[in-house]
Amino acid sequence: MTLKEQKMGRAYGFFYSSASQKELEAELYPIRDATRTLANMGLELELKAGINPKDYSHDSELKELSEMAVRQDNNYTITATLPDATNQRTAKELGDVMNAYYQSPLMNSFHKGEAKSIGGIVYKEADRYEFLE
Repeated sequence: MTLKEQKMGRAYGFFYSSASQKELEAELYPIRDATRTLANMGLELELKAGINPKDYSHDSELKELSEMAVRQDNNYTITATLPDATNQRTAKELGDVMNAYYQSPLMNSFHKGEAKSIGGIVYKEADRYEFLE
């Protein structure tokens, strides 16, 4: 199988945090490594401060979801990719990372008002996006 034929799972997380991107990144990679298994060794994560719906102009449904995330006061995007995986499996792996994030020393940075955390993870299933439960 060539690299071009390799299936790449993809999932997107939108979330709120009062921490800086530098603080979040300092925790992100140790968390990813701590949640790593043989099955998710290739998990790559890209953390981005801000959510720019224009970044998703190529996909109208994802653009709409990102606009909704902005309206709900989310201020970070995290994109996960995992070789040889479905989008759903990639979303579950991202969910494991985010759950560990919420238990990290930065856990209070994810609180906004009464909410313990704001955000969600989405992945494409067939021709539409699903939220990770």
